[in-house]
Amino acid sequence: MVRVGKIKATLKKITILSSLFIICLTTITWFPTAIPFLSIFHEPEPHFMTEILSTNHSDEKNSCFVRNFVFVKTHKTGSSTLTNILFRFVEKHKLNNLIGTFPTGTEYFDLENHTYSPPLYGGRTYNAFMMHANYNPSFLLSKLPPPVKFFTIIRHPVGRYISGFSFFWTYKQYNDTDMDDAINKHLDANKDYMVSTTHCVECWRMVNAVAFDLGFDFEGYLSSSNKKKWMDEFLAVRDKELDLVLIQEHFDVSLVLLARRFCWSLRDMVYLNSLKATASFSVKEDTKRRILKFQDIDAMIYEHYFKIFWDKVNQEPLIFKDVDKFKAINEDVVNKCVTAQPGMTQKLGLLEHTLTEFGRSSFECKALNMRVSPFTRLLENRAQGIRHFKGSRKSSLRLEDLYNSYNPKDIRYS
Repeated sequence: MVRVGKIKATLKKITILSSLFIICLTTITWFPTAIPFLSIFHEPEPHFMTEILSTNHSDEKNSCFVRNFVFVKTHKTGSSTLTNILFRFVEKHKLNNLIGTFPTGTEYFDLENHTYSPPLYGGRTYNAFMMHANYNPSFLLSKLPPPVKFFTIIRHPVGRYISGFSFFWTYKQYNDTDMDDAINKHLDANKDYMVSTTHCVECWRMVNAVAFDLGFDFEGYLSSSNKKKWMDEFLAVRDKELDLVLIQEHFDVSLVLLARRFCWSLRDMVYLNSLKATASFSVKEDTKRRILKFQDIDAMIYEHYFKIFWDKVNQEPLIFKDVDKFKAINEDVVNKCVTAQPGMTQKLGLLEHTLTEFGRSSFECKALNMRVSPFTRLLENRAQGIRHFKGSRKSSLRLEDLYNSYNPKDIRYS
């Protein structure tokens, strides 16, 4: 009888526990919003979004993980797309980004006399810098603790010149609707450039712009009696300062190489191509040869680092398997976040992709889609106490909070 009584008591406990389990499971299933951290049982996130856009910091445990870096930003080389990647990387890993005080432009012409926001996550030093700036490694090394990795990206001089000529509307200066004719007029107008003068009309950020961004001394080169030696010495110095030089024409390979050399995750490299604000133009082969000769300094830099780039790629075992994997990952994210048709965002007023329904509810997608200027404004304002964003708490560090309280009148573009 005692044994039967124990069995009955045990069955009663099992019945009670089963009932409680069913009640809890029902609550979780029908009221996911009431228990946010358990809502994944109701509607799971797509696997790739959880894997790629998560805040998993496991890769930081690698001893080779690069925390301190300088991206030497160059003009018309895909550098803004890469800057968006780096902005999101810094946010994910909670790194101190060296950034100017609001409002500032996206071009830092004098690093040493610029005004900077204090380190967001405390301390006196920073982890990263990625803005257009005059080339000044010694100053940046005084702001970032060692070891610091320097890297940049370059593009073939012809393609970069044509892109800049269109983007900066230089062709309109020559009242010519034909791009090829306008380019030749521009080249004719500067026939003495780097022959007897360093002055170039309508050339800034376009002609030999990579050399300029890397701190090239044009006056010294022009007056040198041995230009080859001058260039060799310049490249030798930059070889020691730059840990990696990426190539825009091989963007996906460049990102995988960057991830491997810096021990970063491939999911940190996800990106959207920036939309083209200008139409494509036809340029004759003879004109392209003139452009290349006109920019012989950038041509020598490109040839030098193009070879080094492929030497480094070929040192990486099975890298192209990772490139294929990365392309598939990136395509999945792009399809999830944006539609096939571009459009003008109503939120930030700049040419961006049109977000999908999922993308409109995901800040990760919004950040992926954000252009550098508005992204910079968000970072600046947060670093300065968020005083230009209505309804934001001063203690908040979440960019999503700032984005949601964004007021178009507060933003200033450069």
